Amino acid sequence: MALVAAPDRACARDLAIPSCTLAEAIDIIARGTGASIGTTNPALLRRRIASKRVSGGVDNMLRQILGNGVMLRRLGGDSWLIVGLRRLEAEPVSALIPMRPPEPGGAAIVVARSRSDAALHAFPLTARVMPGAMIDAAAAMRGSDALADRVALVSGTHLGPGRDKLFLRGIADSSFAGTRAATVAPYLGEQRLTYRAADPGLLPLDLEQVEVLPGPHGTLYGAGALGGIVRLQPRAPDLGEASARGWGGISATAHGAMGGDLGGLANLPVVEGQLGLRVLGYRSDAGGYIDDTARGDKDVNRVRTTGGRLALRYRQGDWTADIGGAVQAIRSHDAQYAQPGTGSGAAGALERRSGVAEPSSDHIALASATVRRGGGPVHVSATVGAVEQRMDQNYAATARDGGAILYRQADHASLVTIEARAWREPGDGPGWMGGVSILSSRARQIRSVLPESPGDRLRVRNDNTELSAFGEVTLDAGPGLSFTGGLRLSRMTLDGDALGKLDSFYFSREQQPVSVARSETRLLPSLAATLKLHGKGRAYTRYERGYRPGGVAGGIVSRKFASDRIGTLEVGLRDVGTGPLEWDATLAWSRWRDVQGDLLTPVGLTYTENIGDARLFSADVTGRAQVTGRLQLLGAAMVVRDRLHPLEYLRDGSRSLPNVPGLSLRGEARYRLPLRAGRSLGLGALVVHEGVSHLGAGANLDLRQGGVTRLDLSGRLELDRAVVALSVENLLDARGDRFALGNPFTLRAGAQTTPQRPRTVRLGFEAGF
Repeated sequence: MALVAAPDRACARDLAIPSCTLAEAIDIIARGTGASIGTTNPALLRRRIASKRVSGGVDNMLRQILGNGVMLRRLGGDSWLIVGLRRLEAEPVSALIPMRPPEPGGAAIVVARSRSDAALHAFPLTARVMPGAMIDAAAAMRGSDALADRVALVSGTHLGPGRDKLFLRGIADSSFAGTRAATVAPYLGEQRLTYRAADPGLLPLDLEQVEVLPGPHGTLYGAGALGGIVRLQPRAPDLGEASARGWGGISATAHGAMGGDLGGLANLPVVEGQLGLRVLGYRSDAGGYIDDTARGDKDVNRVRTTGGRLALRYRQGDWTADIGGAVQAIRSHDAQYAQPGTGSGAAGALERRSGVAEPSSDHIALASATVRRGGGPVHVSATVGAVEQRMDQNYAATARDGGAILYRQADHASLVTIEARAWREPGDGPGWMGGVSILSSRARQIRSVLPESPGDRLRVRNDNTELSAFGEVTLDAGPGLSFTGGLRLSRMTLDGDALGKLDSFYFSREQQPVSVARSETRLLPSLAATLKLHGKGRAYTRYERGYRPGGVAGGIVSRKFASDRIGTLEVGLRDVGTGPLEWDATLAWSRWRDVQGDLLTPVGLTYTENIGDARLFSADVTGRAQVTGRLQLLGAAMVVRDRLHPLEYLRDGSRSLPNVPGLSLRGEARYRLPLRAGRSLGLGALVVHEGVSHLGAGANLDLRQGGVTRLDLSGRLELDRAVVALSVENLLDARGDRFALGNPFTLRAGAQTTPQRPRTVRLGFEAGF
């Protein structure tokens, strides 16, 4: 359900509504009347509304812009809910194409962190919610980088698509996706995507919105959410109208190869108002730009991504059932790192000498089903889902006898989740939510060497099962003041082992298997307070805890590692208005115990260790300003100060957590010029800056990286049924070093860099039907 909050004293009863989306019209009515207006169908918010003047009560105004077929429900006082439309008029096809995002002062967007489908403004937490329309086809081809480009809270590694890790608000453990649980829990809708695996890099296409919720969020989400949550919320099937959209583009990269992308989606109401189907398919070929001078090959790091989604929705009365699935495959033909000094001239930073290809791939498949019941004071929901992910990596390496070998690592992760919850929104009484969940994670890692040898195979296994009961309650304590408390009780079992050896790297005797089998019980509390300020503004404070289970890891000698845990206190302001500017700000303090991190042996093998304790402080601010009716400005900044207290043998290295830039900046400008016959021209500019960070803990990973800046430009000519788009990524053709690692086995032989993609120009076309 999407809600809009408005100033309490507003009392206008005669309003002028311009030609706009329903989301914008609702915002005008809410601000003018002081009402709170929501809808159970967020897809309606994209509907185009003709200009007109409305008057009377809120219900009359809504009927005047939506027709007498609109179904309304009064929630109490001046709060209204748009349940749906009995008969949908034909919607212009151009409205199906994301021409521009909702204005920042528009409808507040539903955020699912609360696990209760309530509006963002009601909860005491830091959240960045981005409409899916802000990510066009060109930006979506960047995968998870498209999120980091627009949200300063997000950072990550840059080893390659499908192999990277995401971090939120500086909660970063290491540069490698190893055998431990991730710090960030990514979701597609209600389904968690990973547990002990890398970020799958799903292309953010056809989304309703993206939610970035820095953590920890242990109370409601359990283990592995100590860094936070990133949720891609897909657009649900529209049960009222058939539609289709297609797009394609061709791109050219300076100093590199050509590329292209294409995709399409279709929405089909099978039974109008009850049953609908939505299908998405896509393919992207990113041209390479790294040359391997040892082999004489150019542009070796080309990447192909193919995937699709399918969603089925059934609605009967207050009940809604959603069944969905998604698949994606990423194939990188070679690694994307360079070796400074390998070549000469302007393209010298885009070359290396490896002598052998280092391909990688990532495949993910998932399916989920959710049943919900709304309509009354108490809502219920149940979700079941399963995910399979496989990642393969290849690295050129040198054996202990000096011979050339190829190291291979295969990671296979499976995840099954079941959750049921019930909740009641705050209103005429306390709001509450309670639920139970089961999470089963199975992770396998196999390390081997080519040419094959019986003494070169190491297998690592980590299996987790988490049984949890959780709840949260919100109590009003006075005018505008509320308190929220929550608790999660979890029973975690861990069963893991490591068996084998890698004789090509170390002369070793047969190792005894290392195994671990234990159970532990965890209590994860949270406590928060919210104070309503003038208008939509809120002040809040929150304390919450999170943790990750331990496990077994390989290395010179296979070993166990313990669980780590974190507690965070944050205070913040949200939706504070100052003239045309609306802004949010947060301060957060974290204490992280027994940090799990991956390190490198002298020859380049990774292993997991509890590297020490850490303290972090972060400050972030975001701003949104509708300067004129045509010009919108967006900005964000984050500063992180952290201190790692490492183990004795790691004290010669950096005392900072890895991959944590001290300063992150984002700036975006959007301009929309109306033309004749309903056409328009949209222009955009995006600036991204990532400050300096370090690769990892210990002397051999104390490598400087980051300090990069990029400028992108875009333009969109919106016609009646089509869009012609032109975009330029990295206009200034800046290089920089995003990540100081490409191959851990050759890192000791010389510096490695991961340059930004050189200037890339894309010409695209979109059409709706």
